[in-house]
Amino acid sequence: MSRTPKHPGLQAKFDSLLAALLANGTSLKTTEIQEAARTRAGDFALSAEEVEDLRSNFANYIKRAKDGGLVSSNGAWGGYRLSSAGEPATRAAETPDDDGPEATDAPRDAGRRHWESFLHLPLTMALSEQFSARVQSLSNALDNVRWGNPDMLMLRSSALSEIDDLHPLLDPAAFRIVDGSPECILASIEVKGGLDRDRAKVFTAISETAANSRWANEAWLVFVDWNPTDAPLADELVSLARSVEIGLVEVRIGEGGPLRLIVHHTAPTRPTLRIDELPRERVGILRAAQELLAKWKQGEMTFLDVDGAEHKARVLVQQALANLRAQKGFAGAASLADLLAPLRRDDAAWLDQALKASLGLAAQAAGLSVDADLLAILGDACDQALVKREADAMRADLEALLETPSLEG
Repeated sequence: MSRTPKHPGLQAKFDSLLAALLANGTSLKTTEIQEAARTRAGDFALSAEEVEDLRSNFANYIKRAKDGGLVSSNGAWGGYRLSSAGEPATRAAETPDDDGPEATDAPRDAGRRHWESFLHLPLTMALSEQFSARVQSLSNALDNVRWGNPDMLMLRSSALSEIDDLHPLLDPAAFRIVDGSPECILASIEVKGGLDRDRAKVFTAISETAANSRWANEAWLVFVDWNPTDAPLADELVSLARSVEIGLVEVRIGEGGPLRLIVHHTAPTRPTLRIDELPRERVGILRAAQELLAKWKQGEMTFLDVDGAEHKARVLVQQALANLRAQKGFAGAASLADLLAPLRRDDAAWLDQALKASLGLAAQAAGLSVDADLLAILGDACDQALVKREADAMRADLEALLETPSLEG
């Protein structure tokens, strides 16, 4: 019979400590981890007795962390690092036989094509609508640094900059005497698919987000579970996100309606960028941020900044398609129908649910009927606002999104 733990919950605290300490992708030795447990005890609610128990029984605690897939060993002198359990993967790691007792609705393995790349389309729409923001996806290899590249940048107005929305006589400049909030909030976003409440995967994803997002005003982990559940995230996962200043957002797909966004933990806003924490090899991310800021200054902001519901929907869908086209597996001159074909073969039902939910949110966010003929509405808006070549290209992409009968009008 197993013994009752001397300190219930200590393993979870230790795992949180490990994930935070190893978030930058480096390795730490046993003595370094033990010293960090002592000096950072308050950050993880560790009592003096728990710190001593971690020191005395370190081998037991680190073994459980390794067995759980959180960390791996680099050998006798290499220390410990976060395992790769939570790194980006294809659509599903394992899929039972279709006719077996464990058959599931989770999409099948898509080979080399990453489903996480596809998620840039629905997540652009969900984040743009939720935060009234401009969302820009980054290429997969912006900077050649492990755990150095966020997947998206998001820019939105700060609350102070919009204070005149409360009343026309309120002037943001007057309040800057007592509030130094920036005009805009620049957020770094990590995208993950298929975490499915797996503890080790979520730990690693939070740590990866922290490693590549500390320089920004805000850092967010945005995830989609292939098999969503209403079960809340474990307390130790939220505690870890809080300790490393990460916001947690879940986007729900396939619930029979538009995309639904759940904020499990709100990211704290830092008033300044931590540029000094970016080495020279990270200049790519700063250039991408600069381009986004330039668009903001030029008035190319969010879908809310154009007139007319049909044009708002067009801008939102257009930005989502552009972000998708920036991802591995979706770049190039091939038609979107051809690029989506492997995903349709892999799991057409899930893909069509995701497209229907995404376009439903675009319509809802713009003020259109979710049941409207979006192809006709968006096509007309493209013809009015874009040059013919661009309008024809976007109409072709829209037809690819609306390919199946279940998505038409």
